[in-house]
Amino acid sequence: VAAFGIWGFAYCGAGLYFFYGKVFSRAFPLVLADGTRHPQFFQNVMKMVFVDNAILTPAFFMPSYYTIKGYIDGTTAMQSIRLYQSEWFEACKIVWFFWIPAHTITFSVVPLHLRVPFTSAVSMFTMMVNSWKQGKLEAARNMTFRDELLPSISLDVDRLEEI
Repeated sequence: VAAFGIWGFAYCGAGLYFFYGKVFSRAFPLVLADGTRHPQFFQNVMKMVFVDNAILTPAFFMPSYYTIKGYIDGTTAMQSIRLYQSEWFEACKIVWFFWIPAHTITFSVVPLHLRVPFTSAVSMFTMMVNSWKQGKLEAARNMTFRDELLPSISLDVDRLEEI
């Protein structure tokens, strides 16, 4: 929970304000100077959705979460990044499932000044599902660790009876 809170404030607040409010509005304009719709409105919406989900999510969004969670759990940044590298596709699938459709709405309907609050509201639901997915990934990691460890700890019951 602490990881989601810190990450939500640092990345989702400050980071998304920068990308959605500053970078995207300049790189992919939706409105012309006279207030009319940009001729490439729909193409620019799709570019924003693509950049956010194909670049920002796997390169910044999820690695920042893994790094913050690792710090809270007492692991190094490199260990967190290695873990993310092994789970990146599974971790990003949930994000893509929610955010590709949600960002189509974010970038085409929601006014610029309301994008971060809108994504914060939608994030509440995606974080619940993402938390569930992270729990499943953690359980799978624990099972793998246990399966690797148990063969080396096997007991020879016949030898115990001899003792």
